[in-house]
Amino acid sequence: GYVPAAYPDAGPPLTPSALLVVDRNGARGWIVHLAWPCAKPVDEIKSDTDRFADAAALLAPVLEDTPMISMGAPKAPVEGMLWRADWTAPVKIVAEGFGTVARHPAPAGWTAQGTWKDGVRTARFEIPDWPALAARKLLGIAIWQGAGRERAGLKSVCGDWIPVTA
Repeated sequence: GYVPAAYPDAGPPLTPSALLVVDRNGARGWIVHLAWPCAKPVDEIKSDTDRFADAAALLAPVLEDTPMISMGAPKAPVEGMLWRADWTAPVKIVAEGFGTVARHPAPAGWTAQGTWKDGVRTARFEIPDWPALAARKLLGIAIWQGAGRERAGLKSVCGDWIPVTA
């Protein structure tokens, strides 16, 4: 595949598991908490091109048959929210397969904040209205640990969509 060929020195993903808690916030909104083990947080990289910030993304399928592991497919997009420890605001992301991620300003009210304490990184996402999540009630997650030089396709992901019961 692409990732092993592009990054031959990369080891396995660093996040074997994460805790995901999804709550409703009003009739249309969502609050999502994501926590994972993180021995060495990376909150800023400044202009150092050899450092990578911790990050996390939430994805939701736009259509019923949208694949998770490939970040969607042509004409079957995913949309989501990307938080990075060194950014002041999250971005909205849309993709139709590997290598197609487009970043957009987050819609009004979309926020994300991260913390690190005692070896655990936590990201809290607040999304007042997310029609794709409301319609499909499925989430995908991706986590990047900067200390492990995880970036782009080097990340930990869930293998399939996670059903949301909130």
